[in-house]
Amino acid sequence: YQCDWSSAVCSSDLRANVVEAITDVSAAPDVAGAFEQLINRGVDADALADAIRKVRSERDLMNLWRRWLIKLKCPPHPVPPSNCYAPIVSGEELVRLAKQFRNCGARYLLPIMAGEDAMAIMGHGGKSAMVHLRLSDDRWRCEGVYGPRNAPPSSALREILYKHLERHGVAVLSAQRRKVTEWDGLRRLMRGEIGRAH
Repeated sequence: YQCDWSSAVCSSDLRANVVEAITDVSAAPDVAGAFEQLINRGVDADALADAIRKVRSERDLMNLWRRWLIKLKCPPHPVPPSNCYAPIVSGEELVRLAKQFRNCGARYLLPIMAGEDAMAIMGHGGKSAMVHLRLSDDRWRCEGVYGPRNAPPSSALREILYKHLERHGVAVLSAQRRKVTEWDGLRRLMRGEIGRAH
């Protein structure tokens, strides 16, 4: 494999650590590409190279990429911020909010940094929820809205959110627009929507 990284990265000790850490030589282009992607997004090349020099195993190498992804700023959010809608702007903020909400939002770190997904916080009536958007067929759509521990947020919060998203061109598939199925009763019960009109 021909190394085309910056000189900071092409040092022999760095290459030796990476070669020792990866078990398959076909991963070398991925390592080079990941390095380039991170420095293109603003990560300091020398600092990343120093971190790679400390890698001793494939697990170390896997964890290294996640740690450095967390340091990135998110790509531009498809919906502007407002007094009730706050886009998540960094990997560090995503991880912090996923812990606060006790959900798996942090697992979307890579798709968010790749511009495939986006997350935000929506607040209404003293309550808040994480909003998950996904880019599909060149259009953003609402993938989900989650309260703490993935509990469904209030219907009032969801309705205000859906209107806000639609005003900004995000597709929303709400329960009212979805085809009625025999599973709807169970869906309402699981979402805590007992007694809600259907």
